Amino acid sequence: DKVLRFAKKELDVLARQKSIQIQTRCQAHPAVKGHPHMLEVMVRNLLDNAVRYTPAGGQVHAAAEDTPTGVRLVVEDSGPGIPEPARGQVFQRFYRHLETARQQSGSGLGLSIVERIAKLHGATVDLQTSPLGGLKVVVGFPGPSHAMP
Repeated sequence: DKVLRFAKKELDVLARQKSIQIQTRCQAHPAVKGHPHMLEVMVRNLLDNAVRYTPAGGQVHAAAEDTPTGVRLVVEDSGPGIPEPARGQVFQRFYRHLETARQQSGSGLGLSIVERIAKLHGATVDLQTSPLGGLKVVVGFPGPSHAMP
């Protein structure tokens, strides 16, 4: 909850410049045991990607919720998304999908950092198509008793 609010606050200026409102929702104050700074970096990367690749006036939604198996973080947008055949490659360092690379500058490190931080916390990262039309990233953290190795 706190990490999501912090990341949103950091990206509000960029979002406002593009007339994008970042909508956040947290159910029952979900908590993840882990390294706070790493979790902030992960969430900030996800929101940064969503805002950067979403066209002006688009939508970005972020939610954190408790589930029976742990905590689930979802970040989705109305941007161009990532075609299913390219989704496995975007976790490779410096990889950038050709279509999105033409639209926005970047290093190709964001999702590889997200995946690495998720793995350090025992979490999984799944890329899907969002009902908003763009990318939906689901990070699944195991139960609250999980601690970093």
